[in-house]
Amino acid sequence: MAYIGQYSPRHRTIAAKMTDDVSREEKKRREEVLMDILRRTVLENNQAYLHEVVEILVEGKGRQGDLIGRTKTNKVVKVLKDNSDLSGVKKGEFALVKITEIDSFGLKGELV
Repeated sequence: MAYIGQYSPRHRTIAAKMTDDVSREEKKRREEVLMDILRRTVLENNQAYLHEVVEILVEGKGRQGDLIGRTKTNKVVKVLKDNSDLSGVKKGEFALVKITEIDSFGLKGELV
């Protein structure tokens, strides 16, 4: 997780007295460079979860009806409704999930 923000002078702060001498285009370019690094790093880290069974705390269902939860390490996991029977799993419960897919910002899997 990273919080990336562009310089912004705030009233009554030292930043308000500073000169903003970086163009909008350069700020955007720098943000994209950082986001590319973040995406690559997270994808590399998520590789370790592929085919592993993890415990998640169920947070609820997503827009498509898939189950959403988080691991103990705060990784977001989506359990696809097409691959698992979600009828017996409720918000606030723990569930075991085998990770079948990874991407830069999340994991996908099926109930074990």
